[in-house]
Amino acid sequence: MNGLLIYHTIQTVHEQKRLQHLIDAFARYKMKVVTVQLDQVIRLLETTTTGFFSFAYLFAEDLQLAKALETGYNLRVYNQETAINIANDRALLSLTLRNEGISHPQTIVLPYVMNQSIMHQWNDVKTMIQPLAFPFLIKERYVSPNQPVYFIRSDDDLVATFQRVGLKPLLAQEYMGPTSRKMIKVLVVFHHALASYEVISTSQEDVYKNAPFSSRSPVYKVAVQTADALGASIALVHMLVINNHIPYVYGVKTNPDLEEIEMVTGTRVVDGVVKAIQRDLSRDR
Repeated sequence: MNGLLIYHTIQTVHEQKRLQHLIDAFARYKMKVVTVQLDQVIRLLETTTTGFFSFAYLFAEDLQLAKALETGYNLRVYNQETAINIANDRALLSLTLRNEGISHPQTIVLPYVMNQSIMHQWNDVKTMIQPLAFPFLIKERYVSPNQPVYFIRSDDDLVATFQRVGLKPLLAQEYMGPTSRKMIKVLVVFHHALASYEVISTSQEDVYKNAPFSSRSPVYKVAVQTADALGASIALVHMLVINNHIPYVYGVKTNPDLEEIEMVTGTRVVDGVVKAIQRDLSRDR
Protein backbone atom coordinates (compact mmCIF):
# COMPACT_ATOMS: atom_id res chain seq x y z
CA MET A 1 0.00 0.00 0.00
CA ASN A 2 1.95 3.02 -1.28
CA GLY A 3 0.99 6.61 -0.58
CA LEU A 4 2.07 10.20 -1.00
CA LEU A 5 2.67 12.44 2.00
CA ILE A 6 2.40 15.92 0.56
CA TYR A 7 3.82 19.02 2.23
CA HIS A 8 4.30 22.63 1.16
CA THR A 9 7.45 23.75 2.92
CA ILE A 10 9.08 22.68 6.16
CA GLN A 11 10.38 25.82 7.83
CA THR A 12 10.38 25.05 11.56
CA VAL A 13 11.52 22.28 13.88
CA HIS A 14 7.88 21.73 14.89
CA GLU A 15 6.81 21.19 11.27
CA GLN A 16 9.68 18.72 10.77
CA LYS A 17 8.62 16.82 13.91
CA ARG A 18 4.99 16.76 12.73
CA LEU A 19 6.01 15.33 9.37
CA GLN A 20 8.38 12.76 10.87
CA HIS A 21 5.71 11.70 13.38
CA LEU A 22 3.40 10.83 10.47
CA ILE A 23 6.14 9.05 8.52
CA ASP A 24 6.95 6.91 11.57
CA ALA A 25 3.28 6.08 12.16
CA PHE A 26 2.75 4.94 8.56
CA ALA A 27 5.89 2.79 8.86
CA ARG A 28 4.59 1.15 12.06
CA TYR A 29 1.52 0.01 10.14
CA LYS A 30 3.58 -1.26 7.19
CA MET A 31 2.39 1.49 4.85
CA LYS A 32 4.98 2.98 2.54
CA VAL A 33 4.79 6.74 1.99
CA VAL A 34 6.86 8.99 -0.23
CA THR A 35 7.17 12.54 1.03
CA VAL A 36 6.95 15.09 -1.75
CA GLN A 37 6.70 18.85 -1.94
CA LEU A 38 3.38 20.16 -3.21
CA ASP A 39 4.72 21.62 -6.44
CA GLN A 40 6.50 18.35 -7.34
CA VAL A 41 3.54 15.97 -6.96
CA ILE A 42 2.29 15.90 -10.56
CA ARG A 43 5.81 15.47 -11.94
CA LEU A 44 6.34 12.49 -9.63
CA LEU A 45 3.05 10.88 -10.65
CA GLU A 46 3.77 11.38 -14.34
CA THR A 47 7.08 9.50 -13.98
CA THR A 48 5.72 6.67 -11.80
CA THR A 49 3.99 3.48 -12.93
CA THR A 50 0.20 3.94 -13.03
CA GLY A 51 -1.39 2.52 -9.91
CA PHE A 52 1.81 2.51 -7.85
CA PHE A 53 0.31 5.01 -5.42
CA SER A 54 -3.11 4.28 -3.96
CA PHE A 55 -3.59 7.26 -1.64
CA ALA A 56 -2.36 10.71 -0.71
CA TYR A 57 -2.28 12.42 2.70
CA LEU A 58 -2.28 16.21 2.50
CA PHE A 59 0.03 17.51 5.20
CA ALA A 60 -0.40 20.79 3.32
CA GLU A 61 -3.94 21.55 2.17
CA ASP A 62 -4.50 22.37 -1.49
CA LEU A 63 -7.99 22.37 -2.98
CA GLN A 64 -7.04 22.10 -6.65
CA LEU A 65 -4.38 19.46 -6.05
CA ALA A 66 -6.82 17.33 -4.04
CA LYS A 67 -9.30 17.50 -6.92
CA ALA A 68 -6.63 16.63 -9.50
CA LEU A 69 -5.42 13.64 -7.49
CA GLU A 70 -8.96 12.35 -7.00
CA THR A 71 -10.24 12.79 -10.55
CA GLY A 72 -7.09 12.68 -12.66
CA TYR A 73 -5.09 10.00 -10.87
CA ASN A 74 -7.80 8.02 -9.07
CA LEU A 75 -6.13 8.36 -5.69
CA ARG A 76 -7.92 8.21 -2.34
CA VAL A 77 -7.12 11.62 -0.85
CA TYR A 78 -7.13 12.57 2.83
CA ASN A 79 -8.69 15.04 2.98
CA GLN A 80 -11.07 15.16 0.05
CA GLU A 81 -11.50 18.20 -2.21
CA THR A 82 -15.14 18.71 -1.18
CA ALA A 83 -14.31 18.76 2.53
CA ILE A 84 -11.46 21.24 2.03
CA ASN A 85 -13.67 23.51 -0.05
CA ILE A 86 -16.51 23.65 2.48
CA ALA A 87 -14.22 24.04 5.50
CA ASN A 88 -12.34 26.97 3.95
CA ASP A 89 -15.44 28.85 2.79
CA ARG A 90 -17.37 30.10 5.81
CA ALA A 91 -20.46 30.79 3.69
CA LEU A 92 -20.53 27.25 2.32
CA LEU A 93 -19.89 25.88 5.80
CA SER A 94 -22.82 27.83 7.24
CA LEU A 95 -25.10 26.63 4.43
CA THR A 96 -24.00 23.01 4.92
CA LEU A 97 -24.56 23.17 8.69
CA ARG A 98 -27.98 24.76 8.20
CA ASN A 99 -29.04 22.12 5.68
CA GLU A 100 -28.01 19.35 8.10
CA GLY A 101 -29.76 20.98 11.08
CA ILE A 102 -26.47 21.48 12.96
CA SER A 103 -26.50 24.36 15.44
CA HIS A 104 -24.13 27.21 14.60
CA PRO A 105 -23.95 30.97 15.18
CA GLN A 106 -26.32 32.88 12.92
CA THR A 107 -24.38 33.83 9.81
CA ILE A 108 -25.22 36.37 7.09
CA VAL A 109 -23.22 36.42 3.87
CA LEU A 110 -22.71 40.02 2.79
CA PRO A 111 -22.97 41.19 -0.84
CA TYR A 112 -19.76 41.14 -2.82
CA VAL A 113 -18.86 42.71 -6.14
CA MET A 114 -15.28 42.25 -7.33
CA ASN A 115 -13.17 45.43 -7.22
CA GLN A 116 -15.96 47.42 -5.56
CA SER A 117 -16.19 48.48 -1.93
CA ILE A 118 -19.05 47.03 0.09
CA MET A 119 -19.84 50.61 1.13
CA HIS A 120 -21.52 51.02 -2.27
CA GLN A 121 -24.19 48.63 -0.96
CA TRP A 122 -24.52 50.09 2.52
CA ASN A 123 -28.33 50.20 2.52
CA ASP A 124 -28.57 46.54 1.49
CA VAL A 125 -26.06 45.56 4.16
CA LYS A 126 -27.97 47.43 6.88
CA THR A 127 -31.15 45.61 5.92
CA MET A 128 -29.44 42.22 5.83
CA ILE A 129 -27.80 42.48 9.26
CA GLN A 130 -30.93 43.65 11.09
CA PRO A 131 -31.44 40.19 12.68
CA LEU A 132 -28.04 40.51 14.40
CA ALA A 133 -27.86 42.47 17.63
CA PHE A 134 -24.75 44.43 18.60
CA PRO A 135 -22.12 43.24 19.24
CA PHE A 136 -21.57 40.88 16.32
CA LEU A 137 -18.57 39.72 14.30
CA ILE A 138 -17.33 40.48 10.80
CA LYS A 139 -15.19 37.75 9.23
CA GLU A 140 -13.63 37.24 5.84
CA ARG A 141 -15.50 34.61 3.89
CA TYR A 142 -12.43 32.55 2.96
CA VAL A 143 -10.26 31.18 5.75
CA SER A 144 -6.54 31.98 5.80
CA PRO A 145 -3.83 31.78 8.49
CA ASN A 146 -3.68 34.45 11.22
CA GLN A 147 -6.84 36.08 9.94
CA PRO A 148 -8.37 38.83 12.11
CA VAL A 149 -11.97 38.76 13.36
CA TYR A 150 -13.64 42.15 13.74
CA PHE A 151 -15.79 42.87 16.80
CA ILE A 152 -18.62 45.24 15.85
CA ARG A 153 -20.29 47.29 18.60
CA SER A 154 -21.90 50.02 16.47
CA ASP A 155 -22.50 51.32 12.95
CA ASP A 156 -19.31 53.37 13.29
CA ASP A 157 -17.35 50.16 14.00
CA LEU A 158 -18.93 48.55 10.96
CA VAL A 159 -18.01 51.43 8.63
CA ALA A 160 -14.45 51.54 9.98
CA THR A 161 -14.11 47.78 9.49
CA PHE A 162 -15.39 47.91 5.90
CA GLN A 163 -12.89 50.67 5.14
CA ARG A 164 -10.06 48.68 6.74
CA VAL A 165 -10.81 45.31 5.11
CA GLY A 166 -11.07 46.71 1.61
CA LEU A 167 -12.44 44.64 -1.24
CA LYS A 168 -12.64 41.16 0.32
CA PRO A 169 -15.82 39.03 0.51
CA LEU A 170 -17.21 39.17 4.05
CA LEU A 171 -19.86 37.76 6.30
CA ALA A 172 -21.47 38.86 9.56
CA GLN A 173 -21.87 36.38 12.39
CA GLU A 174 -23.67 36.29 15.71
CA TYR A 175 -21.41 36.87 18.73
CA MET A 176 -21.92 34.40 21.53
CA GLY A 177 -20.64 35.97 24.74
CA PRO A 178 -18.27 34.27 27.21
CA THR A 179 -20.89 33.60 29.92
CA SER A 180 -21.22 29.81 30.43
CA ARG A 181 -19.37 29.29 27.13
CA LYS A 182 -16.30 27.21 26.35
CA MET A 183 -14.34 26.97 23.11
CA ILE A 184 -13.96 23.25 22.41
CA LYS A 185 -12.21 21.54 19.50
CA VAL A 186 -12.96 17.90 18.70
CA LEU A 187 -10.88 15.66 16.44
CA VAL A 188 -13.09 13.39 14.33
CA VAL A 189 -11.53 10.55 12.34
CA PHE A 190 -13.72 8.41 10.08
CA HIS A 191 -16.97 8.98 12.00
CA HIS A 192 -15.41 8.71 15.49
CA ALA A 193 -14.40 11.43 17.94
CA LEU A 194 -10.86 10.61 19.08
CA ALA A 195 -9.95 13.55 21.33
CA SER A 196 -11.05 17.02 22.42
CA TYR A 197 -9.56 20.02 24.13
CA GLU A 198 -10.55 23.45 25.37
CA VAL A 199 -9.06 26.69 24.06
CA ILE A 200 -8.73 29.33 26.78
CA SER A 201 -7.94 32.76 25.38
CA THR A 202 -5.83 35.15 27.45
CA SER A 203 -4.50 38.59 26.63
CA GLN A 204 -1.11 37.06 25.77
CA GLU A 205 -1.95 33.76 24.07
CA ASP A 206 -4.33 30.85 23.68
CA VAL A 207 -3.92 28.08 26.25
CA TYR A 208 -4.97 24.50 25.41
CA LYS A 209 -6.39 22.14 28.02
CA ASN A 210 -7.52 18.53 27.65
CA ALA A 211 -11.34 18.35 27.80
CA PRO A 212 -12.69 14.86 27.14
CA PHE A 213 -16.44 14.22 26.80
CA SER A 214 -18.53 11.06 26.96
CA SER A 215 -19.02 9.28 23.64
CA ARG A 216 -22.74 9.90 24.16
CA SER A 217 -22.26 13.62 24.72
CA PRO A 218 -24.02 16.01 22.30
CA VAL A 219 -20.61 17.64 21.85
CA TYR A 220 -19.12 14.51 20.28
CA LYS A 221 -22.30 13.65 18.40
CA VAL A 222 -22.46 17.09 16.76
CA ALA A 223 -18.74 16.97 15.94
CA VAL A 224 -19.16 13.65 14.13
CA GLN A 225 -22.30 14.90 12.39
CA THR A 226 -20.37 17.95 11.18
CA ALA A 227 -17.45 15.95 9.79
CA ASP A 228 -19.90 13.65 8.01
CA ALA A 229 -21.79 16.63 6.56
CA LEU A 230 -18.54 17.89 4.99
CA GLY A 231 -17.50 14.44 3.83
CA ALA A 232 -14.29 14.85 5.82
CA SER A 233 -12.31 11.77 6.80
CA ILE A 234 -10.30 13.83 9.29
CA ALA A 235 -11.67 17.02 10.85
CA LEU A 236 -10.96 19.23 13.81
CA VAL A 237 -14.41 20.67 14.58
CA HIS A 238 -14.42 24.05 16.37
CA MET A 239 -17.36 24.62 18.69
CA LEU A 240 -18.73 27.02 21.26
CA VAL A 241 -20.23 24.83 23.98
CA ILE A 242 -22.81 26.34 26.32
CA ASN A 243 -23.02 24.88 29.83
CA ASN A 244 -20.82 21.94 28.76
CA HIS A 245 -23.77 20.54 26.84
CA ILE A 246 -25.06 22.66 23.94
CA PRO A 247 -22.60 22.85 20.99
CA TYR A 248 -22.54 25.48 18.23
CA VAL A 249 -20.14 24.78 15.36
CA TYR A 250 -18.22 27.79 14.09
CA GLY A 251 -15.38 26.26 12.08
CA VAL A 252 -13.68 23.12 10.77
CA LYS A 253 -10.03 22.41 9.96
CA THR A 254 -9.33 19.50 7.61
CA ASN A 255 -5.55 19.25 8.12
CA PRO A 256 -5.19 19.66 11.90
CA ASP A 257 -1.88 19.56 13.75
CA LEU A 258 -2.11 15.99 15.06
CA GLU A 259 1.09 16.19 17.10
CA GLU A 260 -0.19 19.27 18.92
CA ILE A 261 -3.45 17.45 19.73
CA GLU A 262 -1.44 14.52 21.08
CA MET A 263 0.58 16.81 23.34
CA VAL A 264 -2.53 18.49 24.74
CA THR A 265 -4.75 15.43 25.17
CA GLY A 266 -2.30 12.60 25.77
CA THR A 267 -4.14 10.55 23.12
CA ARG A 268 -2.18 8.78 20.36
CA VAL A 269 -4.20 10.39 17.59
CA VAL A 270 -1.55 10.02 14.87
CA ASP A 271 -1.68 6.23 15.20
CA GLY A 272 -5.48 6.46 15.26
CA VAL A 273 -5.50 8.40 11.99
CA VAL A 274 -3.07 6.08 10.21
CA LYS A 275 -4.89 2.96 11.42
CA ALA A 276 -8.21 4.41 10.19
CA ILE A 277 -6.70 5.20 6.77
CA GLN A 278 -5.37 1.64 6.57
CA ARG A 279 -8.84 0.24 7.33
CA ASP A 280 -10.45 2.55 4.78
CA LEU A 281 -8.03 1.49 2.02
CA SER A 282 -8.42 -2.20 2.91
CA ARG A 283 -12.14 -2.02 2.12
CA ASP A 284 -11.31 -1.51 -1.55
CA ARG A 285 -9.15 -4.60 -1.82
